[in-house]
Amino acid sequence: MIAKNHRDYMLNIIEDCWKCKRVASFYFNKEDNCAHLTGFVLFYNAQEIVVAHITPRGEYDGYVYNKLEDLYRIEYHGNYEKKILEPFIKSTKCKHFSLFSGDINVFVSL
Repeated sequence: MIAKNHRDYMLNIIEDCWKCKRVASFYFNKEDNCAHLTGFVLFYNAQEIVVAHITPRGEYDGYVYNKLEDLYRIEYHGNYEKKILEPFIKSTKCKHFSLFSGDINVFVSL
């Protein structure tokens, strides 16, 4: 379980990334501090997050669901995020679409 102040700090960053449609890297595995997923925040609440994942080559890679209690680090505006965003924007093969509309709680059905 993450500390309340840390959780609130992370939620503020997530909210900013969601509002600004910012690519960010999310780290959930403290055992492997190089392992992360990078993409756009599609949905989040105080316990969970869904990220539209982008591969290291800037390709669409589906959606990833994680519990926020495991999140310990977020990076954005870094060289890696900029590197994968460029080919993703240029790609027209597949685009993320919104799974959510309105105030639907998608996690009830997951």
